[in-house]
Amino acid sequence: MLRRPAWLPGQRVLQESVAKALPYPYYRLQLVEYTCGLLPEAGPCIVLDVGAGDGEMARLIQHYRPDTTAIAVETFLRSGRNKDAQFVRFDGIRLPFEDATFDVSLLLNVLHHAQAPELLLREIYRVTRSRVIVKDHLAHGWVDRMKLGLLDILGNAGTGAVVSARYLSRTEWLGLLSGLPSAEVTWHEDLSFRKGWLERLFSNRLEMMLQIDRGHT
Repeated sequence: MLRRPAWLPGQRVLQESVAKALPYPYYRLQLVEYTCGLLPEAGPCIVLDVGAGDGEMARLIQHYRPDTTAIAVETFLRSGRNKDAQFVRFDGIRLPFEDATFDVSLLLNVLHHAQAPELLLREIYRVTRSRVIVKDHLAHGWVDRMKLGLLDILGNAGTGAVVSARYLSRTEWLGLLSGLPSAEVTWHEDLSFRKGWLERLFSNRLEMMLQIDRGHT
């Protein structure tokens, strides 16, 4: 199980901060905790959140983690985005940053929407000097892909985002990751993103996180 960092506030504070307006806050709370658990425990850190949506994750990390700067990038800026987050627009592939600009980059529920996932992942890897954190899906067949498509439609309702997605199998993920030079990949599975009847309908085995560390070249 991923650790919960000491700098992260309690769940009640988190729910009031990031999940009070969500129909199913448990998912967002778990995503925050797991993601923050993969950040460096302490020290200065520059974080890039790619496909940041409303910018809440970038804002939260910068607000609560000492000595942290977080930049949110998106292809379009939502009207309901968090005004306290620092946003930069990009074209969905090319990031307007120099090599190794960021200590850590986040790619949370984004890569399955990318038009060119291989190019986007390599581009994020290029601008990151330490670790890329990926949260995405793991499809085990066509039934899983149908369920994930339904989840995407429900999750993006009202955001203005166009749902177009490709859900990868483990073999496809391994092929995608093989294109990253000197990458050391840790898979995090058996994570709890849903519980109760929602977990029975949409199993947690559909969800996974990747910790992609840059090895020595």
